[in-house]
Amino acid sequence: MNNLNVSKKIPLMPSLFVGHGSPMNLVEQNEFTKAMQKLGKDFQPKAILVISAHWLDSSSLIQQSEEQHIIYDFFGFPKDLYDLRYPVKGWDNELIEELKTLDIHNLRFTNQHGLDHGTWAVLYHMYPNANIPVIQLSIPKGLSLEEHFQIGQKLAQLRKLGVMILGSGNLVHNLYKIDWNMQAKPFEWAIEFDHLVENLLNAKKFEKLISIDRDHSEFFTLAHPTPEHYIPLAYALGASQTTDKVSFPCHFMQNGSISMRSVLLS
Repeated sequence: MNNLNVSKKIPLMPSLFVGHGSPMNLVEQNEFTKAMQKLGKDFQPKAILVISAHWLDSSSLIQQSEEQHIIYDFFGFPKDLYDLRYPVKGWDNELIEELKTLDIHNLRFTNQHGLDHGTWAVLYHMYPNANIPVIQLSIPKGLSLEEHFQIGQKLAQLRKLGVMILGSGNLVHNLYKIDWNMQAKPFEWAIEFDHLVENLLNAKKFEKLISIDRDHSEFFTLAHPTPEHYIPLAYALGASQTTDKVSFPCHFMQNGSISMRSVLLS
């Protein structure tokens, strides 16, 4: 590897997990939007690779296009949201060639999927000028959290080349229990699960975080009736380094059963 000249002292980019929550956050002003705006000012990556909870596939697919298009994969929201645009570019060929050397099993490329709202609704606040090239990596179905973590480990090298690794999901995500009032009082079990994850992150017990679905199976199922919003955390953890500090740019609850906690590994 290393077609790019790493000796130019490219700043090490972070590995990041973002709780993206409701599409309404696109037009809200709250703790989430302020945190994303600050992260965008703090870090200026050469490119961004996103793993979103909203793209599951049979294998590892990369959405790559010279001119990326966005997907309005949400329904029943105000018209203002569907009028928003995010005209961002894909990666250049040099970075794509670097990605191909990472030996990610069954890695394939497409230009047919687009960037879903788990990607562009976050970047809309971080980089409103859409001036940072972006690709999106699908979540392969049927893998364990540990196997997702291992793919994240392969992505870690990209951080040295100026690439931000961004997992987008939610640490608590139960739509069956949701209160559509965004400021609803959070459920006690949602707070407890969020704090369990917070404590394991602070202790850097990443092995516990990628076995949490087995070690706390009933609790995990309550917080995640389906696991796709937790899985992007495994990628962000896998892409971390032992020297990274753990911090939480954003930590609050929405809709009673959604954790908006973001995790910065830098």
